[in-house]
Amino acid sequence: MLIKGGKRGNAAGLANHVKAEENETVRVVRTEGIASRDIDGALAEMDALGAGLRTKRTLYHASINPEMGFQAQTLEIFEAF
Repeated sequence: MLIKGGKRGNAAGLANHVKAEENETVRVVRTEGIASRDIDGALAEMDALGAGLRTKRTLYHASINPEMGFQAQTLEIFEAF
């Protein structure tokens, strides 16, 4: 399994990137304390929560690419965390 990620700013740009057609599957695993139920609103809300920080990169984007032969039970284990 390949996992990579990094800090991001620009909530609207990240939302567009996540919704791009080149992404096979996008899953929001869990959100807590966020009122928005769509990706655009949720990322904008999270970005606004970080507005008081001394950084312009208030978001973290992780990309998880499973290996060939990825099994459904692996996803269930991942979601348990």
